[in-house]
Amino acid sequence: MNPAPCRLSFMVQSPVVLSLCVLSLGWLASLRAADSGPLELYSPSKAAHLSVTIGEQGLACELDYGGKRIAELASPLPWAESTPKFLGQEQALWRDEWRPVWGGRHIQTAVAQAVTARFSLQSGAVGLLDIRLFDDGLGFRFRTENVRPGHPIPAGAFSVQVKPPSEALYYWPVREHNPIGPVSLEEAAKTTEQVSIPLVINDRASQSWMAFLESDLFSARLFSTMKIDLVRGEGRTIGTKSEFGASAEDFTTPWRVLLFGRSPAELLNNTVCLALAPRNQIADTSWIKPGLSTWEWRVKGYKTDGHVYGNDKESYLRFIRFARDNGIPYISIDDNWYDAVTPTGVVPRDPTGIAEVMRFAKESGVGVFVYYDRVHGTVPTDALFRQYAGMGAAGVKYGFMDDDPVFTREAIQLAAKHRLMINFHDGPVPMVGVERTFPNVITREYCHAQQDARRCFTPTEFLRIGIVNALTGPLDQANGAFGLNGINRGERQKGPLKPETYNSTVASEVARVLIVGTGLACLPDAPEEYLRKPDLFEFLKSMSKLSWDESSVLAADMGRRIVTARRSGDTWFVGAVMNEEGGTFDLPLDFLADGVRYAATVYADAPGTHYRTNREAYEIRHEELTKGQRLQIRCAPGGGQAIMLRPLPH
Repeated sequence: MNPAPCRLSFMVQSPVVLSLCVLSLGWLASLRAADSGPLELYSPSKAAHLSVTIGEQGLACELDYGGKRIAELASPLPWAESTPKFLGQEQALWRDEWRPVWGGRHIQTAVAQAVTARFSLQSGAVGLLDIRLFDDGLGFRFRTENVRPGHPIPAGAFSVQVKPPSEALYYWPVREHNPIGPVSLEEAAKTTEQVSIPLVINDRASQSWMAFLESDLFSARLFSTMKIDLVRGEGRTIGTKSEFGASAEDFTTPWRVLLFGRSPAELLNNTVCLALAPRNQIADTSWIKPGLSTWEWRVKGYKTDGHVYGNDKESYLRFIRFARDNGIPYISIDDNWYDAVTPTGVVPRDPTGIAEVMRFAKESGVGVFVYYDRVHGTVPTDALFRQYAGMGAAGVKYGFMDDDPVFTREAIQLAAKHRLMINFHDGPVPMVGVERTFPNVITREYCHAQQDARRCFTPTEFLRIGIVNALTGPLDQANGAFGLNGINRGERQKGPLKPETYNSTVASEVARVLIVGTGLACLPDAPEEYLRKPDLFEFLKSMSKLSWDESSVLAADMGRRIVTARRSGDTWFVGAVMNEEGGTFDLPLDFLADGVRYAATVYADAPGTHYRTNREAYEIRHEELTKGQRLQIRCAPGGGQAIMLRPLPH
């Protein structure tokens, strides 16, 4: 007779929230009997408390946050063999500090309580369970050591199941489309597809937020991307199961991660996934530099002073001149610059022309990202990257490789070998945290990029993407268009298929470039459009290196608004974006330095600006501000505001 199922509740300031249901009463009882008692862990600031029981079948955890029970979690051991022998556990305070090659902060610090449990496996290897408890997150993984030749670890599975809260709303990304959500439990359970990470959960009763995802898939060579299944019927669950094959070598699972906080802003400021990823594996990173990039793909067909932009030498040279003259570090050359492939590389449409373009870019101090996909045929990755490096490319934009972790791992390492940055496109593997381990992964299109497939997202959809998809890391979203009226009239061959659907304001476009975290931000408009608004373009020019010493999401309300502040040196940049309703709110300037007066340049929607009827109206004003003051932010419907704050002389 099977024992009755055990329901383990997962909640934040609420009696009913998220449950992980992977154990039976008999299983849990045997687990607890196998150990002398629970191990009590407190996060560094004591904001979270974890009661952990570890035994010969796995672990069981009870997690409290802010004095409230928020989770009971259990996970069986992943090794498919008879019961391993539990050898014991070690506990220590774990601390890590590192200087990212690029990112939102100059210095990152992470502190957690850590537990490592050891098991003796039948094969003679040692199985390990690692747990990290942070103030705002929990991660755990399994791994093996000392796998002996001729004694492989048998195939197994790493599984978790979640009993969802009945009074919650759910969100998750859908490849190159807009995120799903908000949906209720009943609506979510009707899905016929696996759910992509992260699964974001908002309990309406407590107004608490959680995100369920993974970190360090790169190191977990036996595993594919984490997917989540929604199961119907009684005992309805959200589950994830990652199967793996037999291994004759040591291996690790990805980290399963739960982030928690009081708001979406707290989730976005969370660095747990980066902290769980391995340290930088590239010895010399001097060639890895973030920055803005011009991008020609969406400009095709744009007419100016007798020239029509397209995939041709003169168009590329115009973009390079514009980048050089305005301090933009990169140009991105997209598809159709080549039309055939060989086993050693691609064949350019205009070999002489592309050689001149690359030479002129080098002379101008402008780096070039060059596109490739397998539509015209396959080039071995090492040969392709050798060719691109030989051309003088700074990076590769790799399209249409989809959810393929094996290829992604290989491409990342081979790109680093050839000193190439890489931008993965078209439904790529999220591989959360990899930008710490291999910082040449400069960005990826794990989202609906603006105008992709000639479709546009709405202001509300941008705000959801900027929370849900952004939890996985850097995004290439192609914000920052200035010629909104012409785009909506159909003056670009690769613009929206439906006229009047690029609904935004130019002030919002500027703010969006700042808000979306990335190492490469591709500006999608013609040089002439930016030069027509030089005062507004000054904000983007001033942040063109995307070099940040400090970043913070000051406010984030799902589908309503996002406010982000980033510091480069002594200068602060702030971006605020709101949905179709727009609105006014006061922004506390508590993030500024004490005792410093700042000259603030405010780039705002003008009176009468509207995301549908008056997109390009904006105004610029100047103020003196200090810490402790409150700045009024006014956003037009579908609009935004950007602020640059420079310290004044004493």
